Amino acid sequence: MHPGCSHDSIRSVSPAIPIFAFLLAVSFPGGALVMAAPLAETAPAHDGGRIHFDGVHYDYRDAEGRKAIRLWVPPVDGPVRAVLFHGNPGGSGDTREMPSNRLLQEFAARHGMAIAGVTWIRGREVYQGSGDNILGALRDFAALGHHPELAEIPLIARGSSNAGVTAYSLLCHAPERMVAITPNVGPRYNPEIPPEAALRVPALMHIGPEDPLMRGGVERTEALFAHASPRRALWSWDAEEGKGHEIGHIDDVDFAFYEDVLSLRLPEPGPLRELHFEDGVEWREGLWVPTERVAMLQRALAEGDRRLELSFSGLTEVGNPFEAGVMLRSEGGRMADAGSTVRVSVDWSQLEGVEEVIVFEGAEEVIRLSGDQTAFDYRVPEEATVRAFCAVARTVAGVVRSFPKHFLVRDPTVSQRIDRQLAGLETEPPRLLPAGSGVRGEAAKAGPREVMAYALTAEQEEKLRRGEDLWAEWPEGSGLELGGERCRFYVVALHSRSGLWLDWEVADPVIHAENELDDSIAFHIARGSTAAEAGLPADILVSPQYGLRIDAVQVQIPLREESPYFGRIFRNLPSPWHMHRINQDWETAAESDKIQVRVSPNADGGRVTVFLPWERVGPGGAFSEPEPGTRLAVSLRYDGVDENLIWPGAEPWQVEFADLSENPAWGDLVISGLVLATEE
Repeated sequence: MHPGCSHDSIRSVSPAIPIFAFLLAVSFPGGALVMAAPLAETAPAHDGGRIHFDGVHYDYRDAEGRKAIRLWVPPVDGPVRAVLFHGNPGGSGDTREMPSNRLLQEFAARHGMAIAGVTWIRGREVYQGSGDNILGALRDFAALGHHPELAEIPLIARGSSNAGVTAYSLLCHAPERMVAITPNVGPRYNPEIPPEAALRVPALMHIGPEDPLMRGGVERTEALFAHASPRRALWSWDAEEGKGHEIGHIDDVDFAFYEDVLSLRLPEPGPLRELHFEDGVEWREGLWVPTERVAMLQRALAEGDRRLELSFSGLTEVGNPFEAGVMLRSEGGRMADAGSTVRVSVDWSQLEGVEEVIVFEGAEEVIRLSGDQTAFDYRVPEEATVRAFCAVARTVAGVVRSFPKHFLVRDPTVSQRIDRQLAGLETEPPRLLPAGSGVRGEAAKAGPREVMAYALTAEQEEKLRRGEDLWAEWPEGSGLELGGERCRFYVVALHSRSGLWLDWEVADPVIHAENELDDSIAFHIARGSTAAEAGLPADILVSPQYGLRIDAVQVQIPLREESPYFGRIFRNLPSPWHMHRINQDWETAAESDKIQVRVSPNADGGRVTVFLPWERVGPGGAFSEPEPGTRLAVSLRYDGVDENLIWPGAEPWQVEFADLSENPAWGDLVISGLVLATEE
């Protein structure tokens, strides 16, 4: 799928939604003033859009309802120091969940930084204009009076693909505002020749030499540095061996880079300090990094050999399903508590003639290993915020370097502050339509733009929960079928007192499964009917730009075992100002949300059975089994990459509200009292 064709999150929400809240400020001993309940404010933005502040997060959307920014401010005393800014992958991708990433919050809070995520910020447009949206939104946030420092706050721009393009373009657009940038697999440079002021801003650029989406990145980067290096730019770049359009090992260098650059350029909130080439380290001819620590890690990234590998045990692992593909986001990692002990292991079994292995934390030698000693215990310093290691093996054939490997360090005091700050925001998302508000009407057989949801017997539901295949029990014609030239899907909808079941059969003989949406089933299910669209468009629709509804949930489940996302379920939940994205493995979804997923792929497609308890139908919260005849708006989809099947016609992400009557994005799921059973 093309990087610009993202359906991963909602872009904006209708400004017509009323919001009521209050502020309760609690002062903790030795801590900052922490919001125990949200303060809600909305105001006009500089460009005719709107801004919003809930006491913790700032939100911005432009007048068209497309470009949007979400910013989290840490619970720290005094002004915020900088913003860790994440561009969006794909022209319409979304990183507004990044400010809620707890791993990033722990790191950012210890450095007094806010975190920003965006959507619809297209990198190629930033230098000419979209950069003004970003800086203008920060000034709008500052004007609310809670954090006036946001008006001129410095930024660290990071991100992959389109977000990498954004980072470089933002640097050239406003170099005076940039602490540093770390673009990844985004080697499309606009402008091709950077302004002189941009060369004085530290930059660490990561390229994928095997990148299928950004071909020619190495050549374009070499051309860029042919201009920059003779002018003694504070820049460096690498091309990790074998890397394509993916995250790779960038975080293992970047977090140490952020920490060291901040200490040099912004030791405390205020104006940025100017750096010169002599203030850092030239680790390779013409390539600058701020410290010997980063130089060591950068060399390990550029020269890493997979035959020498570091690993940790005793850490909190945070998985990242977006390591590759068009939805790239650097949101995974590892975390240790300050003062804890981490087991560090080195595997050199694939190397011959190893004389000794030296392990470094940054540029500091930690230990020398040889013979049977392949691991050691490392005590995490209390003051540390990031630890990044690499190993160097001395062999009879020469020196071999491992790739770097890092973990972040959690301070329990900071964690408690964040917990208290967020506690007041843990409320159910708004629900415009109460339980049972769908349009009722007896229906024994599905009509146009309708699919029947049949009642389950207790015995049938128990069999489904045990994982039994009941496909033979569904009479022919009881489901909805949609076919194309190559693909076909057939869906049987069922319900019980506990929830909604969708039993899918997919026929698609071609396997893609490289990206998140490849070969996956997807559906939107709302708490109101399609009839509600005509009466409440301003309240029901997320934005006039889309056919998305605020009373609906979107669910995506990959079908193929070949997919890097197989075994996961993705949900998009609307809130007043952004789409909250939940990414879970099946076991976690079952334990935390009582959602059940079963996928049985085969060479010609496969079967998917998914169960949503009624409280997970729509945006969440109290909801019970609707009465027979109730209609709930629904949209069904199979993403076959080069052939997508969509019922009843249009994908809600891709149709404007004004066009829904001619290009319908929603049909009705009719709750029936009939029970499905084959004739005995």
